Amino acid sequence: MKKLLIAILILLLLLVVLVFGAGLYFYFKFKPFFIDVSPTNVQLEAQTAETEKNYATTTDKNPLLNEQQEQALEQVGVDPAKLPTQITPELEACFAATLGADRVSAIKSGESPTIIDFFKAQSCINK
Repeated sequence: MKKLLIAILILLLLLVVLVFGAGLYFYFKFKPFFIDVSPTNVQLEAQTAETEKNYATTTDKNPLLNEQQEQALEQVGVDPAKLPTQITPELEACFAATLGADRVSAIKSGESPTIIDFFKAQSCINK
């Protein structure tokens, strides 16, 4: 009878410790047994995120545009990938007629197109 009472007390004590531990676990959301927080895993996730960010910013979306021109168009909501990748003589003549020969030369030499340039030239692009 005495051994049974000691066994019950030990089980009750063990149960109290488990309930207390579970309470702490849920209160602090401390999950060391289920989440791998090793430095290697954290570094790998950080490197993956950095690589994805770099890839997104360095992808050439249009071979006719430099990076600054692509960024300027993206800032006004234009996707450079949807613009023509080759300029035909007819398209260049249309650009010269709508934008002016001086502005076309400036853009060809690397100057970023403005939103006004884009809206003026949109009729040429949508032909």
